[in-house]
Amino acid sequence: TQSRSSAASDVYKRQVSSYEDHAIAHLGKNSKLQMIVNQIDLNPKVSFDDGFDVSSEELEKMHDRAHRYCFIANTLDSGVVVNINS
Repeated sequence: TQSRSSAASDVYKRQVSSYEDHAIAHLGKNSKLQMIVNQIDLNPKVSFDDGFDVSSEELEKMHDRAHRYCFIANTLDSGVVVNINS
């Protein structure tokens, strides 16, 4: 039998068959009145191989993990909003 952590890691190793996103950057000004990107809205839509289903909870965990390790999200001094589309 597989352990829970092993089974979970197998889930995340599955190949994504498609990924689409409609990212929107919001511009504003900082305290020095310089133009900045003050928010980014992400609208990812992920599809997996045929016969492989991911629950909404699992999909949210996957997006959360990807967001935590995202270079762009970690370098912005502003918010990133993720709107999960299934």
